[in-house]
Amino acid sequence: GGPEGARLLWRPPLPEQVAVRRVRGALLRARVPVEGFLEELRTHDEWRKRVPEDEAHVWANALHGLGAEGLFGRLPSEELGLPARPLAALVARCAAAVEKDAEKLSAAFTSASPGKRVTETEFREICKGVFGDALTAHEVGDLALLAGASGAGGVAAEDEVALDALLALRP
Repeated sequence: GGPEGARLLWRPPLPEQVAVRRVRGALLRARVPVEGFLEELRTHDEWRKRVPEDEAHVWANALHGLGAEGLFGRLPSEELGLPARPLAALVARCAAAVEKDAEKLSAAFTSASPGKRVTETEFREICKGVFGDALTAHEVGDLALLAGASGAGGVAAEDEVALDALLALRP
């Protein structure tokens, strides 16, 4: 049924929540503000290096079906990334915290894992003990992404945080 001439419009699926966190990690590591990602979506070239390779087709279909603004408008931009100033402030806070407590971090990583690689869950516990209230839980999650966690949310090797990558964030 329905009115004469009415059409059902197919809407491509939006990338899964996991993809959003994975893209957030890529944007944080590359220091690309969220508005920069929108610009990359508009230009149809640079965005591909920010999304997981195994999900690029989903993003491409959504981009084709919705356009850059339509796709961007449906994404949870506050979860996807940060505007330029807050991004710079986050990176500076995280780098300063790592710099200040580098010895404590090193000792905690060594205690948790001889290879100085920990899962993201272990990383959050280490940071809670080392940083206390200096960084929020959300900032610690971003710090894990900055230090190389994939953002996939599991405990596989790709979701590990390495001490060397963490210490490389220092100013």
